[in-house]
Amino acid sequence: MEIQSSRLLRKVLIGATGSALALTSAFAANYEDTMPLETVKPAPNLEEVLPHPEQREEAMAKLAEFESRTGKRPNILVYLMDDVGWGDLGVYGGGVAVGAPTPNMDALARDGLMLTSAYSQPSSSPTRATLLTGQLPVRHGILRPTLYNEPGGLTNAVTLAQLLSDAGYVTQAVGKWHMGENPGSQPQNVGFDDFSGFLSVSDLYTEWRDPYFYPEIANSEERTEMIREWAFEKYWV
Repeated sequence: MEIQSSRLLRKVLIGATGSALALTSAFAANYEDTMPLETVKPAPNLEEVLPHPEQREEAMAKLAEFESRTGKRPNILVYLMDDVGWGDLGVYGGGVAVGAPTPNMDALARDGLMLTSAYSQPSSSPTRATLLTGQLPVRHGILRPTLYNEPGGLTNAVTLAQLLSDAGYVTQAVGKWHMGENPGSQPQNVGFDDFSGFLSVSDLYTEWRDPYFYPEIANSEERTEMIREWAFEKYWV
């Protein structure tokens, strides 16, 4: 029985393997028929990509129709929130169901393109920088939340905001920045025309005034003076 079972299993495996190979060959043939043969490097700071000219032409046609009909370019609004899952919004099954209605964002989503697959980085700063630059953290260099007055950050990066500004858009960032406090990484120097928010984490509002929990910051005259002199600072109320 063991020998017979072994032979039967071997025949099943051979049959399954043959079928799999046949399916793989057929799939590969169809896939190669639709794949571009060459990749394109759109900019020195970007990786090579597979061009999709038909999709680009369709998108450009829609943009041209919108501009012809309204006389304006479409507004571009991006929400980036910490500690919020895609399923927290009403349009993806959250909202009222989880006790937090999101009617305005739901309306925007229903009028736009709803995506069902996405990636994020392990913490907020790398995710923000990746969204702005189109690069992975190993490329843009922000691998973790940035520290106070730390060099690096977005200095010399080509950002989405800069590309939109160069194309004639008025660009604005609102809220938490946290992609570098050094001048080269600040919003006004990487493509934003206006910024209203805070450059570091949200507890920046209080920690530099709190000698009990943050003595190394609150008792530092240099740190306090740096905050007072920051461009685009919005701390004083």
